[in-house]
Amino acid sequence: MNNTMKIKTKLRFKEAFRYNLHIAFTNIINYIFLILGIIGLVMFVNNMMTMDASMDVRFSKSFVFLIPPFLFITNVPLRIWRESVKLLNNPILKDEIIYIFSKEDISFQTSQGEANTKWDDYVKIIETKHDFRLFMDRVQAQIVPKYSLNNQEIEQLRDIIKDAANPQTIKLK
Repeated sequence: MNNTMKIKTKLRFKEAFRYNLHIAFTNIINYIFLILGIIGLVMFVNNMMTMDASMDVRFSKSFVFLIPPFLFITNVPLRIWRESVKLLNNPILKDEIIYIFSKEDISFQTSQGEANTKWDDYVKIIETKHDFRLFMDRVQAQIVPKYSLNNQEIEQLRDIIKDAANPQTIKLK
């Protein structure tokens, strides 16, 4: 097995949106919005079906239950969309990123410069269906999209991660 691996990639909107969606649902407030939205929809449907009145009266008395679902359905996705656009407009992520993975560290090369990060600096490394996420803290992560890799390269990256990173921080497929 080769001890280093070079990956050239560019973050696309899809990856940024998936990442921000993941981050949004690590926040308890968004779960509360989701639960309130579901409760509001259930109460609205229940009132519309069980209330003894004309359709317009039932709707006017039940309308208040549509507010939490409306807030959730519009507010959270719009915030995630805005954050994804903001992430992609970051000068570091606008252009191609070159990752060089080794057992010692990870090097990053962008149009803005270069940086190295030791494996011990990562608090969590997870593999999803679409990417590898290397978290520096609860929110900040480097994203390595799988669309840039073939199956052999995905296996090679998994092997490097398993060999180099703390086993308690890794969650691979």
